[in-house]
Amino acid sequence: MKTLGIIPARFASTRLPAKPLAWINGKTMIEWVYDAARESNLDAVVVATDHYDIYTLCRNNNMNVSLTSDTHVSGTDRVIEVANKDEYKGYDIIVNIQGDEPMIRSKDINDLIDKMKYWAQYDKDKDLVGTLVAPFMEHELQSRSCVKAFRQYSTNEIIMFTRSVLYNTSRYGPDLSRLKKHMGIYAFPSHILGNISELKDRTSNEIAESLEQLRWMDNGIRIAGVEVSNQTISIDTPEDLERVRQILK
Repeated sequence: MKTLGIIPARFASTRLPAKPLAWINGKTMIEWVYDAARESNLDAVVVATDHYDIYTLCRNNNMNVSLTSDTHVSGTDRVIEVANKDEYKGYDIIVNIQGDEPMIRSKDINDLIDKMKYWAQYDKDKDLVGTLVAPFMEHELQSRSCVKAFRQYSTNEIIMFTRSVLYNTSRYGPDLSRLKKHMGIYAFPSHILGNISELKDRTSNEIAESLEQLRWMDNGIRIAGVEVSNQTISIDTPEDLERVRQILK
């Protein structure tokens, strides 16, 4: 099965403008993500960006890059545009790797790819979207920036995503082990990505949580979590950026 990694990189972030170009200990954020993706078992990797500064940086550093529309609402929309271009057709699995996850490891990406191939070849379940989940850092349960994923015991299928702040985790008891931090990295069977491209109307759950994956789930698309041990930080603020700079020294 052929795999394509697409890294959406938007320039106009509200809280941290131009963040894909942020400098982190010797190279830009987008280079950290791209290098991890290239070291993985993906057959091809491309950056999808709406801005010429990011496009130029990628070209100057021999990184595959595709220029996209600047009107996309989400990174998934940007991924869909690139996946539909002639040069990127024919892949069986499309992996959306967030451009603001510089701590992502090639092993994490490989774990997700391997599970997708297993589901397709042995479970004969070709309709699952895969995503990564990880243990929480201590402060993250009380952060709305951190998305929480609640999984079923038997299948690891995710039944809920939420940004809700969780102060009293003791009330979950043994069920707390089913609650994980969501890392916004998705692996799509190509036909499911095509189905998602047709879902134009936002649902009430998506609007309430500002999470596009809830629109997919509201329309019957199933998502399963693949757990990794890596403690990543998604960069949304200058404070996040400084924290990652200290970790990646």
